[in-house]
Amino acid sequence: MEKHEAERDRLLTVTQAAEEFGVHRATIFRLLDEGQLSRIQPGGPGHALRISERELLRSEHRGGARP
Repeated sequence: MEKHEAERDRLLTVTQAAEEFGVHRATIFRLLDEGQLSRIQPGGPGHALRISERELLRSEHRGGARP
């Protein structure tokens, strides 16, 4: 991955993802549970979840609606 691509792919907390896309945190958790979004846990299992901003954008366009 080129440097400029990595800079555009921010890792968001569940709260940040919900705020940026105008949905409730529960919606983000539901999308994670349903496998529509992938979780990233940089510190390993048991640590805080992160969601790729790029994946959120892809998810938004896949169904034609925001998550």
